[in-house]
Amino acid sequence: MLTIFVISLKQATERRDAIRKQFDLFGYECTVVDGIDGAEGIAHFKEHNRLAYLFNAGRKATTGEIGCYASHKSVWKLCAESNLPVVVLEDDAQLHDGFAEAMELVSQEIYKYGFIRLEPNNRGAVEVFRSNSAGRKQFSIGYCRRYPFCATAYAISPTVARAFIKRSAKLTAPVDVFIKNFWSHRQPLYALSPACAYPGPLRNESYIEQGRTSEVKSSWFKPVRLIFKLWQSLRRDAFNTVLLAFHRKEFTFGRSDHLAPAYEVKDE
Repeated sequence: MLTIFVISLKQATERRDAIRKQFDLFGYECTVVDGIDGAEGIAHFKEHNRLAYLFNAGRKATTGEIGCYASHKSVWKLCAESNLPVVVLEDDAQLHDGFAEAMELVSQEIYKYGFIRLEPNNRGAVEVFRSNSAGRKQFSIGYCRRYPFCATAYAISPTVARAFIKRSAKLTAPVDVFIKNFWSHRQPLYALSPACAYPGPLRNESYIEQGRTSEVKSSWFKPVRLIFKLWQSLRRDAFNTVLLAFHRKEFTFGRSDHLAPAYEVKDE
């Protein structure tokens, strides 16, 4: 069974109690990982590329966002070091009734797909797998041509964790933006349907939002960022073309297996 890590700040006792009670109801165990405080988060990156962050997020980074990214990165390292897939939850997650069955399926499929989103996917996905167990809750896994924001709940394999770590040496975006930009880290993203975890009511009290600034007002920024976003869209479309062709078996890159999209990123 997958190890489930819950990211939570030490002082967030209410959140920790709430998430533990949910796991008790499902008869599951979770490991609470101390979240990294925003002020300490920057030490987990070799560099803070402020210009790249502006283009990716449209504004400056908050200390909460930096700490959140560093916290996720610390769990990716645990995954990579153990060489076992894990589930990552933020402490405001709300588990759904189908969580136990979802975990059983995800534990079977995570090595094949590498990264599976467990919270709702409002961008739609191309179905690549459907469970067919008679008399049990039916799930599907879809390839995300466009990936939504939020990093409340997901499963990740060691291969993808290592790729994420390697691409996270520099701070260039909030963690959910980094994840959604799959054409940059080169790891395909998949989503479970129906979702088995949701952002809970404590989401509105998130420390990540504190200190968030509005978008840059400079006259040059909007047109330049528009060009940047267009370039990102072209890269996304190119990546999607390759992966969807891969799924349709139009070519296999020399592989004989069904699909093993997650791969190690070589040093540049």
